[in-house]
Amino acid sequence: MEIIIVISCYIFLNKTTLIAQSGNTSESISQGQSIQKKLNKGEKHDYIIQLNKGEYLEMTVMQNGVDVTIDISDPENNIIKTLDTPNGQFGPESVELYSESEGTYRISINPLAGDPTLSDSAKSDYENNNQGNYEINSVIILSETEYKNKIEALKLKQAEIISDIKKYSHPLNTVVPGSGFKDLKFLESVLKNVDYVGLGEATHGTKEFFQMKARILEFLVKKMGFTVFTIEAAYAGCNNINDYVLYG
Repeated sequence: MEIIIVISCYIFLNKTTLIAQSGNTSESISQGQSIQKKLNKGEKHDYIIQLNKGEYLEMTVMQNGVDVTIDISDPENNIIKTLDTPNGQFGPESVELYSESEGTYRISINPLAGDPTLSDSAKSDYENNNQGNYEINSVIILSETEYKNKIEALKLKQAEIISDIKKYSHPLNTVVPGSGFKDLKFLESVLKNVDYVGLGEATHGTKEFFQMKARILEFLVKKMGFTVFTIEAAYAGCNNINDYVLYG
């Protein structure tokens, strides 16, 4: 009778090292080091790290041609966090991991799967094209004490920001045009010697942004003497608007 014995083991380095597993090879990544790899269709690149309770890992996965998702698993191999910033195949995915318990944590990097609502051929085309390079960099591992100090520093910074907002902010009564200018009076001194005012918006589809922009335009014309309005738009459409403004 033939007996086959398979022995499997991991070698853990010190707390400032990650172990990369891909196929039959493993590669260590020390704190502050960086690594570049290519992620092909259907692959999964695993990195494991041994953390004590209260320790903290921070690193960046920079996408350079492949849109990835990142799964973080706890020592019990349960996925505790999935990361996927909507920045396509280029840009950073930031990884932050606080160790709730001592043990081995796993970080798995996978190519983002195609949209299940797509046709089979379209999904296949997407997955075939979603292959490329990524780089792991900015690897920082903090002890429990260092992490606590980091949190305290962030709290102090947040308190400073909140204090500045309270000091310099001006409450607005409404975003609706035609509501008067009492709450916008502070802008008279701000814009006193200003020739150009640029107005933007955080989204193109939120009506309150455009209502507020209309209020500001109303204020600029009636209170500050502005006479020229420019906009990025279709020439033909703006001709109609210009005719209306000039001739009613």
